Amino acid sequence: MFVRIKRAKTSAGKIIEYLVVVENKRIQGKVRQRDIANLGRLDLFQETNIADLLIHKIKDYTKTLKLMDMAKTSCDWSKEYGIILILRKLWETIGLDGIFRRYLKQYKTNLSEVILSLVISRLVSPGSERHVSTWLNSCYEPKWEGLELQHFYRALDFIYHHKADLEKDLFFETADLFNQGLDLVMFDTTSLKYWGEAEDVELLQYGYSKEKRGDLKQLIIGILMTKEGLPIGCEIFPGNTSDLKSFLFVLEKLKEEYKIGKLIWVADRRMVSTDNISRLNELKQEYILGIKMRQFNQEKKDKFLSLDGMFPVREDLYVKEIVVPNEGRYIICFNPKEAELEQKKREFFRKVLEKKIQESTTKEWIIKNGYRKYIDITEGEIELNEKRLRAEYQFDGKWVLLTNSKLDSKQVALYYKDLWQIEACFRDLKDDLQTSPIYHWVERRIIAHIFVSFLSLLLKITFNKKLKQIDKDASYQEVFAAVREVKAVKLTEGRKEIIFRTEFPTKAHLAFKATGIAPPSRIISYQEKQSVVATKV
Repeated sequence: MFVRIKRAKTSAGKIIEYLVVVENKRIQGKVRQRDIANLGRLDLFQETNIADLLIHKIKDYTKTLKLMDMAKTSCDWSKEYGIILILRKLWETIGLDGIFRRYLKQYKTNLSEVILSLVISRLVSPGSERHVSTWLNSCYEPKWEGLELQHFYRALDFIYHHKADLEKDLFFETADLFNQGLDLVMFDTTSLKYWGEAEDVELLQYGYSKEKRGDLKQLIIGILMTKEGLPIGCEIFPGNTSDLKSFLFVLEKLKEEYKIGKLIWVADRRMVSTDNISRLNELKQEYILGIKMRQFNQEKKDKFLSLDGMFPVREDLYVKEIVVPNEGRYIICFNPKEAELEQKKREFFRKVLEKKIQESTTKEWIIKNGYRKYIDITEGEIELNEKRLRAEYQFDGKWVLLTNSKLDSKQVALYYKDLWQIEACFRDLKDDLQTSPIYHWVERRIIAHIFVSFLSLLLKITFNKKLKQIDKDASYQEVFAAVREVKAVKLTEGRKEIIFRTEFPTKAHLAFKATGIAPPSRIISYQEKQSVVATKV
């Protein structure tokens, strides 16, 4: 049904135009047009306000279209809308909503919504729990109305008390998310500095800082990740925990508590010790472990680090395999591009040393800057030790792996290189936590705070993976920014209130397609408040 102009000729030959409501109907296989109503002469519509009056009367009977007088309409607010729809859908897809609801039945407040708002805020507007309670005012999500600061602290306490169960459920839910078997897991750790003033928190200790901030207390975060790059576990350790101990703890936990069968563990050389390797063998676990090359004797170095027998895997990766009885399979890897870069750095380093030796007679700079092993000091004379410096060239662009797996050497090398995904994961996690530094004074809140950040990281990585499934060139940052532009806007005219969504930027459609959400209708809600008539009693 639509409106069209029809023309008719008078007896005097004059053409008169009429505005007619018509409809198309199929009759005997042919489309026929039938007049529904003649609204009158077009020139009268144009000269008078008949059209305005007609629309004003008809609008009361419309079901979806609403009419407002823009001259009398005010815009009350514009709030986050599109990104909340997307992140909520991901929350449900991962299974987090169901996991939390299992343990929240006895709570009157919907803590699942409280936790969801905390997680989303880490991605959209990171800050403290007090900041989140204010940020909610900029979001259109009716389920979050009435949430207060106390609810966020209560949610953190809930997370702490149920963390073990939540982690276990999350471990298996996320592992199944992309139909991936738990046949290989990667593990790595990082340190996280603490800015607060808590005194009696055992978790916060001085230790080796990977951020070179030995003046601050810290804690250690370990992340487990599948070979596809999906984080499936987060462990928190005291700040003075060594990588060796953290790796052994996680290994035992998966075996004893989660009853996980055989896995292939991938870890770098910081995790490796004779005890850890022995324990992996005792538990009949397979592994791919980075090995410190400098621990080998010279005979092994000459054999392992020679380029003889190397074959190409790809342009930047060559490998060879050497089996040592009673030790295992060693996979020696070589990146020629990295070797060239390291050689250039060493030449620059040599020039710095030579200049220092010529210009300075003091020894303090040698010790302070860690140059001692490349320097000989005899009777007060400082000389460059060329032999030691040249010996470094044999390590350029190389790394050595030890494995007991049945994977071929090519697969072993490629899986180990995938550890970079954990490094990227750590950067995201640190960016989030450092944007909203940890100031909590009690241990349970610190642990819960980090776990919330881990959940936000899980949503981010899942979102990115789903985007790549529909468009391998899609940029997470660009799509995320685009969907944030989809706002909910409230307009008011007298007693009428309408909330509608703004237009979709081009790339916002990718977010809805990737998550399987139908784009929401333009009008989100509409209501007319009833007028209150005062009566005398």
